[in-house]
Amino acid sequence: MPQDSHDNGPGDADIAPNKPSGDFLAGLSLPESQQEPVDPIAGQDENSDRKPAAQPLVLARADHKISRKNIDRDALNALYRLIDHGHIAYLVGGAVRDLMLGRKPKDFDIVTDATPRMVKRLFRNCRIIGRRFRLAHLHYSKGKIIEVATFRSSGRADQVVRDGEMIRRDNVFGTPDEDAHRRDLTINGIFYDVSSFCVIDYVDGVKDLRAGVIRMIGDPHYSFREDPIRMLRAIRHSVRIEFQFDQETSDAMERSRDEILKANPARLLEELYKDLASGCAKKFFSCLHKKGFLDLLMPSLAEVLAHEETRKEWIAVLERLDDQRVDGHKIHQTMGIAALISPLLLPRLRKVQRQSNRNHRTISEAFREDLADVLGQLKVYRRDEERLWAALGGLAAVSDCV
Repeated sequence: MPQDSHDNGPGDADIAPNKPSGDFLAGLSLPESQQEPVDPIAGQDENSDRKPAAQPLVLARADHKISRKNIDRDALNALYRLIDHGHIAYLVGGAVRDLMLGRKPKDFDIVTDATPRMVKRLFRNCRIIGRRFRLAHLHYSKGKIIEVATFRSSGRADQVVRDGEMIRRDNVFGTPDEDAHRRDLTINGIFYDVSSFCVIDYVDGVKDLRAGVIRMIGDPHYSFREDPIRMLRAIRHSVRIEFQFDQETSDAMERSRDEILKANPARLLEELYKDLASGCAKKFFSCLHKKGFLDLLMPSLAEVLAHEETRKEWIAVLERLDDQRVDGHKIHQTMGIAALISPLLLPRLRKVQRQSNRNHRTISEAFREDLADVLGQLKVYRRDEERLWAALGGLAAVSDCV
């Protein structure tokens, strides 16, 4: 296994765990000379219509602070196994972004020129998932999963089809350049090559990391129409790392806001669950409300939030939810939903608490009748609805914090 020259340098204590200072970001230098990456599609069919790859920015080991000592050991082993078998394999996405910002990544994703079948032959712990685009999941102890994807391309222009008003593109395997441009945000499109210790950037992600900017790759309006969930993800990254939207992305989000109603309900709900349990629920949902998304997704909630006092109570409940996450408690989906719709729950809870002649069952039935439309707006899973009604007695704890 190659030795990382930085491993003998500063340890973890020298890397800031939170948002880095301006000086730290300024240290992400942009060298004049750039190394040309290996083309993983060399030897492909002469008649291929692929465009020549753009020349990426390549940061040599001395020009960035990523060290493999901060990379998950299983992810490292997976990268080296792919490389040892003749494949190109990069760390990609949020892990690279967080490592460059001096943060501790939560997940480590890999992208490679190996197809899912090739990956499965190399790893006994591999499971292939997906239909339109297949992914390899490497399973480890304690539920850890490392995702391995093959370089993607949007394919030819005639592969772009429409499903109602949403744009859909069938995925095909591609090159690193194409894969980077197929991603959502520039700061999530950066590769790290563990074999050369180089950062490879086709999409100006390093520049935006230095500037503290959230920017979509390509045309943001088209990107949001293709997948409206990207608007929520862009907001998520903005509030979590305290970056600002560039003007084009901000304008496109405002123009495309109504597209969120065309998002797959199950995917939308899963994204909201993630943010309720993230420890940043207050910032995320406050931003969602400010940008008008709650008016579309949960109009009854948005209506009561027009009252300043109610909005303050709602913020306090979400802050309490975030405190639970910071303290190390797992946020159950039911508790997250209860906090989110607390401005609608709490008045009803206080009302039924004053009615001592009502038992737990009748209280649950009353809530079910009153709030069925609210949860219906979010397409909340039936099992979570049932858990919420069954746990109404515990909601008094939520009301104590307002």
